[in-house]
Amino acid sequence: MNISLIVSAFVIGFTAAALPGAVQTTLFQSGLSKQVKRAIRLAFGAALMDGILLLISAIGVGQLIIASRWLVVVIGIVGTLYMGYLGVVGLIQVLSNVKEKNIKLLKTNFHTGLLLVILHPPTILFFIGVAGSLFVNCDCGALGHITTAISVFLGALICFLFVIGIARVAAHYGSKIVIKIFSGAASILLIVFAIKLLISLF
Repeated sequence: MNISLIVSAFVIGFTAAALPGAVQTTLFQSGLSKQVKRAIRLAFGAALMDGILLLISAIGVGQLIIASRWLVVVIGIVGTLYMGYLGVVGLIQVLSNVKEKNIKLLKTNFHTGLLLVILHPPTILFFIGVAGSLFVNCDCGALGHITTAISVFLGALICFLFVIGIARVAAHYGSKIVIKIFSGAASILLIVFAIKLLISLF
C-alpha cells in the first residue's frame, strides 16, 4: 500500500473541499440554522461524491463525460438551475421569516451534497486532473484506487465538518440579525455560483 499516495489523496480531498463554492456555502448556511444533522448528511454526500469522482476519473469514465460537449452543457445547466433554486428559495425563506424566533432555511440532505458536486462540470474536470497526477506513476490495482478514493472522501469530509463547526460557533455567538445577514449572503452566493457556472458553459 502506497502511504504517500493515500496521504496525498487526503490532502487533495481536504484542499478541494476548502475551496469556496456551492457546497461550502450551503453547508455554512445549514450550520447557521438548527439543521446540523442535515448539514452533516450533506457533507457526507458531497465528500462521498468527491471520492466517487476520483474513482471514476481514475478508470476513465470522467474523461468520457467531459469529452461529450453536449453532456457537459446539460449537466452544467441542470447544476445551474439546482444551485439557483437553492439560493433563491434560501433567500426567500430568510427574508420571509424576519419575525420568527428560529431561522428556518431550506432543508438540505445527503442527496443535496451528491447533486451539488456531480452537477458541477469544473469539479469533474478537476478530479480528472487529480486522478491523472496521482496515478501517473502508480501501478495501482482496484484496491489501490478504492483506498485512494476513500482517502479523498475522508479529507473532504473533515474539511466540511470544520465548516459546519465554524457556522455553529457563528450562530451561537452572533445575534439573530447577524445570522440572517450571513444566511442571506450565503443564498446570494449560491445564485452567483450558479450564474458563474452558466457563463463558463458557453
